[in-house]
Amino acid sequence: GTNYVVSFNGEAYATIDAAVADGMVARIGTYGYASLAEALAAAEAEDVVVLQTDTTIGTLILSDSFTLDLNGNTITSNILFVNGDPDSVITANISNGAINATTYGILVYNNVELNVSNVDIYGGDTGIYVPVTVNNITATKSTAVNVEGGSVRGGSAGSVLCGIGDSDATATSLVATDTLFAGGTFGITGNGTAHNTYIELNNCTVVGGDATPEDGITGDGVGIYHPQAGELVVNGGSITGVSSGIEVRAGTVTINDADITATATEFSAVNNGNGTTITGAAIAVSQHTTNLPIDVTVNGGTISGVKAVYEVDLENDEATDLIVVTLNDGVYNGGVYSENCTQFVSGGQYQDELDDSYFAPGFDMQLNDDGMYEVVSVAKNLEAQADVRNFAATLGISWSQLEKDAEGEDPDGLATAAIEAYNAIYSAVGAEAISVARLDAMDAVAAYADQSNSELTTAKKTAVAEIRQYAAASTGGTGEDNK
Repeated sequence: GTNYVVSFNGEAYATIDAAVADGMVARIGTYGYASLAEALAAAEAEDVVVLQTDTTIGTLILSDSFTLDLNGNTITSNILFVNGDPDSVITANISNGAINATTYGILVYNNVELNVSNVDIYGGDTGIYVPVTVNNITATKSTAVNVEGGSVRGGSAGSVLCGIGDSDATATSLVATDTLFAGGTFGITGNGTAHNTYIELNNCTVVGGDATPEDGITGDGVGIYHPQAGELVVNGGSITGVSSGIEVRAGTVTINDADITATATEFSAVNNGNGTTITGAAIAVSQHTTNLPIDVTVNGGTISGVKAVYEVDLENDEATDLIVVTLNDGVYNGGVYSENCTQFVSGGQYQDELDDSYFAPGFDMQLNDDGMYEVVSVAKNLEAQADVRNFAATLGISWSQLEKDAEGEDPDGLATAAIEAYNAIYSAVGAEAISVARLDAMDAVAAYADQSNSELTTAKKTAVAEIRQYAAASTGGTGEDNK
């Protein structure tokens, strides 16, 4: 065996600390290097470069696959640039430490798979930047960014993701789990001219605006700005922005049990051909000048803002038929407004009463014990009401006459009672309650029918008596011969 832990500059060292004290910055196995750049340049595809101390570099450009264990240390740099190869995927693995950069924490470009685990990344401009063009050269292959744990922060944006626009190519992607994204303007953003992206956030925290003031990240930002044709899936976690939690101007967005918040205290909507348009909406849906399809679905979570959801076309009204909003569940603390969508609500609890046109067929809202308007299925209620009307018809009752009687004098109150019992079916919640309300309404209709039949019998007898009296007077007899 050997009697050293690491060799560095031709010397053998019994401890890592001793080698670091003499200038070692990184190592591969038992071989030390005086700089991170030297170690990465020497590394083979299967090697792991281990950083041994905090280090400061300028712009580090990497064009080959590598694995870097920061080992709890920090890289301070201008840019860490992973420059891909359109002919062969470059795989970059970075873990366990921190990167602080004056511009971009990590810039990833053209056919790269970047895997980041438990790294706190900060860029004066952007934490992780995936551009479509570098030095006037446009990427031809998509890039995949996978982040687990840690944080991605930037003075302007936590992450910027630009697709290469080729709808037949694999989407440029960002998939993150248990990660914080924060930026003064955007927590995460795409680009309205760089399409074909995929973003998946699993239990992440995304903040746009006054997120972490100790880092100097301030502003009236948006949690996520999505102006491109692409897909965004939010599974749990929270998205918070000052202006809006999420503003969608193109693409498909699905929210599953996430908390979406806009902290602005006032609402405004202003058209903008290049940027955000809404302030004060947790989820803002605003058609772009690009007139691309928009499809937003909320399957649960807490949505909070002056407006919880706000949909509008501020540009030219040319593509309103391409806007789809679906609210299946969730708690909505704030108003809900849609300029162009109808029949899009089938579940959830709402602070404010909704416009009737918003409900999907078979749904309505009821005020619950918590003071929220809860959307419920009324299909069974409507079926029960139809049963009552059919029952009335079998008794010979005209429903329109019943309604007229209820609106009139109704001296015995039986018509009014029947209508009130019928209406109570609609408000009943649960199969048992609906069944009881249905039976109560049938009893009330039967009582009205009995009264109507009794009145009809009496009226017939009176009419017959009057006819007989008239006949008797005409013939001078009793009328018995004219039976």
